[in-house]
Amino acid sequence: YYKKPNRNKLKYFKYLCYMLFFKFHELHRIVSICSFVEVATYSYKLLS
Repeated sequence: YYKKPNRNKLKYFKYLCYMLFFKFHELHRIVSICSFVEVATYSYKLLS
């Protein structure tokens, strides 16, 4: 009886970890896109 809630908690924790990982992945992608745009604008300003 006591083992079941613990397993549920573990399942929830795993789910939370997955969510965090996906959010972090999205954030990383957004940041890399932003930095790419920044570098592109800087290069454009430098060339013109």
